[in-house]
Amino acid sequence: MGETRAVERRFLSIILRWVWLIIAASLIAMLITYLFSKDKPPTYQTQSLLIVGPGIDSPSPDLNTLKAGSQLMLTYAEMPTTEPFLRGIINELGLNIDVETLSEMIEIKANTETQVVSVIVNNEDPDLAVAIANQTADDLVQLSPSGSNNPFDPTRDQIRQQTLVVEASIVDTKARIAQIYDDLKSVNELEAQSLTGDSSLIFDPEKQLEQLELDYQNDIKDPDSKRQASLEILVLHLIPNSTARMEKLQEELKLVGNISIQRLIIDQLTKERDHLSNLKNMVVELKRLTGGQTLEAMVISSEARVKQSEDELLNPSIDLETHRLLISELEADRRVLSELRQVALTREQTFLELVAQERSRISEIQQYRVESRGDLADQLQQERKSLDDSYNTVALLYSQLEKSTTNQVKIIERASNSVVVGPGLLLILALSGVTGLILSGVIILAFAFFSDRVQSPANLEELTGKPVLGVVERVRFLGRAKRDSLILERLPDSSAAERYRLVGTKLHFAINSTSAHSAILIPAQPDEDAAEVAANLAIIMAHPGNRTILVDANLHQPRIHQLFNIPESEGLSDFLVSPNQKPHLITLENHPGLSLLTAGSIFDSPYELLKTGRIVDLLSYVQLKSDFFIISAPAPTYAETLFLALRLNMVILIVNTDQTSQNEVRFAQESLQSVGVQVSNSILCDNYHTQVLSKRNLLNLRDLMRSKPVEAKSTLPPSVTSPKDGNPYSKPLQ
Repeated sequence: MGETRAVERRFLSIILRWVWLIIAASLIAMLITYLFSKDKPPTYQTQSLLIVGPGIDSPSPDLNTLKAGSQLMLTYAEMPTTEPFLRGIINELGLNIDVETLSEMIEIKANTETQVVSVIVNNEDPDLAVAIANQTADDLVQLSPSGSNNPFDPTRDQIRQQTLVVEASIVDTKARIAQIYDDLKSVNELEAQSLTGDSSLIFDPEKQLEQLELDYQNDIKDPDSKRQASLEILVLHLIPNSTARMEKLQEELKLVGNISIQRLIIDQLTKERDHLSNLKNMVVELKRLTGGQTLEAMVISSEARVKQSEDELLNPSIDLETHRLLISELEADRRVLSELRQVALTREQTFLELVAQERSRISEIQQYRVESRGDLADQLQQERKSLDDSYNTVALLYSQLEKSTTNQVKIIERASNSVVVGPGLLLILALSGVTGLILSGVIILAFAFFSDRVQSPANLEELTGKPVLGVVERVRFLGRAKRDSLILERLPDSSAAERYRLVGTKLHFAINSTSAHSAILIPAQPDEDAAEVAANLAIIMAHPGNRTILVDANLHQPRIHQLFNIPESEGLSDFLVSPNQKPHLITLENHPGLSLLTAGSIFDSPYELLKTGRIVDLLSYVQLKSDFFIISAPAPTYAETLFLALRLNMVILIVNTDQTSQNEVRFAQESLQSVGVQVSNSILCDNYHTQVLSKRNLLNLRDLMRSKPVEAKSTLPPSVTSPKDGNPYSKPLQ
């Protein structure tokens, strides 16, 4: 909930900050809209009404008539969008416009419930709008048979021609149905013959194949017997069965006239030829002889040789050399035997695969017949439906010939006057203003949300990991003053001044809790300075009666003397280059307790000046002369800033809202951490706001500008002569 409120506050602050831009964008949008719309003439609208179909002319229109009229109405509604139709209107009315322009003027609305077509025309000329609407209606009527001057009714002739086409289609459909019946009868007869025919070769093939496999696996053990059994199964059963199936398929191909069934038969014939070829190749393989012997005889002969070699090895009387020769021969015979057995096993597996393929072929033939009957049944159903539709179409056409003409268009109301349409100028301006308001707000919120800039105290605290003392405003004033000003001097009662007091109070408590006696204010942006924030905080810290010293250590862009309206005089740089000189502290009569040490008059090599041991003497001196002192330093991109930050108690980072990027804050913090300095706190500064002075503040400002500059007093000892004698801002204290 807290995060949600923080986001809401963030967006609200962004909107309030840029409200002037949002209002300006809205006003600009309204102004542009007004400039484009003020001279635009109003748009007039008129319409003509037509009815399509029998309508009220038919004494008893049926549903089909009304349906046909609705379809015709949609057709007529599309006609005014075509180029020839629009070009005809242009020629008839003598219009000096193109087809696209006329098409944008005309709008056709078709009511399918009432069969009424509305021709709506929009134009800046009311009379021209009426003329176009009526001409469009007249041309639509002329397109229909009811508007033709020809006594011959082309619609009835078209109906008669359509009737002849549909009747011819009925004859063709009946012929296709008869052919499907013949094909279905042929398929059923061939299937019955394959199951109960005279040939014993294909009688119950699955049962026969199952018995052959069982006999082959259980009763035959001898390899040569297996070969003989395989040849018998192939030659006497599988090859004749496959040949018989091919003959049946070829016979079916001749009898069946249906193309889809013929494709199924051709596919089965192709598979059957491949299967028969494999069976014949297997027969050749089984009959093949090697060296005048079959494979099985070679296996038996090899087994005998192995057995003989093994027996000879058992003879104890053979010598060692003979023993080695016998072992070598035995190993060779065993390898040959292994290879022969592997070939025999492979051949047997191939034979068993062919038997499995035979079973698959039987199943596929059965499945093919089922698919054939299914396809023929589906085709028969489709043809019957097509025949029914054709009969219905013929009946409808004959009905149209007997009844009144459905294809007729009549005008029921001609366009006579036009009315102004479209939003008025005030409504257009209001809509453009709201659109500009919304778009500018969305763009600003999106830019702020996705921006890399620091936008809120929570955002800054998340980046630094340190507490934020508060948010202050940098204010620029409307007026004749050409110098920078301090909010606490010029507008002490403003909300901006109150923010500084709140930050000063928090800083005061932070000092008391940490026993700190010094603080350095460092801007995160390289091109910014902390002088304005440091000056306002120094005034607040001096108010409770504390001795406070403000030191301007920004020798690159010194501004403290400008903020307090003090001429340039001796300061920090002069003290650093003069070994025997004390700091030139300037006191202000209107801010008791506050002393200033300006940047001085020497600005060459700031780092070389500040890194000397004199800076330690300065810090010791101002600590002795004050309860608390503040140093305004440049950004940490300058080396002297890091040198000074090492020697002070508190380091406060100054960040500008919507100007300082998050990377700049990280860089500043990392630069300080690289020399062992931790940021203590941070202060968030809003962008410069132009301050409109109230009447009371204007009077205070007038008195302030008419009065003499604030008298400043120096703390130089009497023995040290001021470098600017006679300067009322540099008089030494007595």
